Amino acid sequence: MKFITLLLLSFFLSFAGAINGIDASAAKELVDAKKAVLIDVREEAEVKPGMAKGAIFLPLSKMNNDRAAFDKIIGHIPKSKTIIVYCASGRRAQLAGIEIEKKGHKVLSMGAFSSWRDAGFPIELH
Repeated sequence: MKFITLLLLSFFLSFAGAINGIDASAAKELVDAKKAVLIDVREEAEVKPGMAKGAIFLPLSKMNNDRAAFDKIIGHIPKSKTIIVYCASGRRAQLAGIEIEKKGHKVLSMGAFSSWRDAGFPIELH
């Protein structure tokens, strides 16, 4: 099942518009200036070692399985703020970013959580 999901995701991303990227340093600057919010779209087991401090935990599975909750969380973020998404490798961040962008938000992808962690930026346990 996981293989089929990844195959479908790859197929979808090949036709969908890609979300522009941002590096961890620029993302931190926007967040520190209160011009952006971070959203971690990894799953529960993946965030146990930590996530970017202040990030909103919104697993991609919630978008797929509980759309009302996903829409409610996104709806509480002012459209004046850029939403910066990240996951483990960047693929799910792209998919989530495309969906969030449809709600009228400006979205950037930081790609992988490791870029934040490896830069030595603050991390908190979930």
